[in-house]
Amino acid sequence: SRGLGDVYKRQEYYVQDTKEDKYYYSSARAGTGATDTAVDLTPYHDAGGGLSLNKVTVKGTEVQTGDDLLRIKGDGSLVIKLYFDRSEYEVSFDAGGGTAVESQIVRHEGKVLEPAVPARTGYTFAGWINGETVWDFGKDIVTGDITLTAKWTPNGNTAYRTEHYWQNITGGTEADYTLHAAVPMSGFTDADTAAEAIDYTADGFQSAKAFEQTTIAADGSTVVKIYYDRKTY
Repeated sequence: SRGLGDVYKRQEYYVQDTKEDKYYYSSARAGTGATDTAVDLTPYHDAGGGLSLNKVTVKGTEVQTGDDLLRIKGDGSLVIKLYFDRSEYEVSFDAGGGTAVESQIVRHEGKVLEPAVPARTGYTFAGWINGETVWDFGKDIVTGDITLTAKWTPNGNTAYRTEHYWQNITGGTEADYTLHAAVPMSGFTDADTAAEAIDYTADGFQSAKAFEQTTIAADGSTVVKIYYDRKTY
């Protein structure tokens, strides 16, 4: 027979679901204690690991430390059920210049709901990353506040154009040049343009004046202007 200090009690652990408002059975542990002594619940309030004690029940009744239902029975029949809530974390999305994505609240060890694909002019969406690691919405779980950042690939067909201006017969300022030709071009967003001068010497013009390449804007608005002075005799 069991002695007064060797009476069994059973503790069952139930953990909140990561999505639904219900608890599932997680594990159980048997222990011993002196007959008619009350179980102290204080140590269970600081569960750690993303869990916190929500309630404790005995025979379907919610109990607190000191309640008679928590006294250890001589026949070892005491069963204590402990219910733990999961911590909640904020998952933020940094769209990196794309359309905004709303943040989510996710429970400890839960999964992030994959949001709609954001859009960004001049770029193709290439997934979400956490730091340098690609986030797998089907496998990765949340254990703290995080920010997922959009990864973008520059489009290689972003439009821009090169405009070629001929000097008027009189004058020498920018206003004294007339657009002769506009050449549509394309390249990678945020890369340098590849504008090229045209040889108009047969038309009575000098070689192109110095010009600089520029960055290709995502919205296709980039223009490289090249000016040609007339030959003088």
